[in-house]
Amino acid sequence: MLTDLTGFRFLELPVLVTECVLSTMHPIEIINFAKSHPTCDKITYSLFKRHRYFISLEIGKIPRIWFRRPGFHYVSEAQNSEPNQTPIQCLKIIQELFDDSTCILNSKLTNVVFSIDSFCSTDNKNTIDWLKSRSSGTMILACIEGENVEEDLNYFLQEIKITKALAIHVSGLKNLLPGIPRDLEYLEILHGQWITLDILLSFNFAELQMQNLVLTNQDWNMFFQKWMKSECHLKLKSVKAQLNEEGVLENILEGIDFTYINSPKEFSKQEGNVVLLHSGVKIVRNDEVVASIFQLLIEGSLAILMEVHHVQ
Repeated sequence: MLTDLTGFRFLELPVLVTECVLSTMHPIEIINFAKSHPTCDKITYSLFKRHRYFISLEIGKIPRIWFRRPGFHYVSEAQNSEPNQTPIQCLKIIQELFDDSTCILNSKLTNVVFSIDSFCSTDNKNTIDWLKSRSSGTMILACIEGENVEEDLNYFLQEIKITKALAIHVSGLKNLLPGIPRDLEYLEILHGQWITLDILLSFNFAELQMQNLVLTNQDWNMFFQKWMKSECHLKLKSVKAQLNEEGVLENILEGIDFTYINSPKEFSKQEGNVVLLHSGVKIVRNDEVVASIFQLLIEGSLAILMEVHHVQ
């Protein structure tokens, strides 16, 4: 429930007290209050210049805006405030709310989840142009979802520079998209049928997760050999990937020097939906960097996990 400050001489309180009250209010409350009390603008902007909100957007059939700052986490959904709206009408509500939050709360857009097949191509282009104008063309993280939307995805990657992490949950891709940044910390591919060995070797991300691959066990064998010779993935920290073929880990690593890890706890990460099939192995790169490799069962599918242990 939104706080009703009507009739309360709120702005006559000492500035410090006013700021304390504002800092505990829901961002939507603050925005509505500031819009109805123009004299509150300077107080709110000054306060949130020191305690800025960072914004995440979900763009899809039910658009949402997330407000985050240390100790606070709020979400607003367009359909909660305006029922029976079309997705594009809901999106416009969220866009207006974001613009208000920028002016009043000094907020900054950092992340976006974009279900790109929720709208027509023209609406997608307009939305991407809007995102670019509101983010200065850069964003920390993006997750793009959809089916057969390669053209719109390409446009997004051309117009928005992702600086840290990118998740592509788009099906129907046929090749490596030229707009994927090569200096990201994290890349996640949900539908990786287009990833060949050559494409895999061209990646240089710190963390890599891939599903629905067509890579063979021989491809993985070649990948590990190239890594051990320092010919690829020099800054890799971890790769987790679904296997396309059956086969025990020893067969995948045929011809590669490795040693068994006596205690899986030495390297493995425990996750709720992950089963460690057996003890892992470790391999050593030609510069003495060590990596551990495990074969996993993730939600019933065989997968491989490689973790690299760089000396600090």
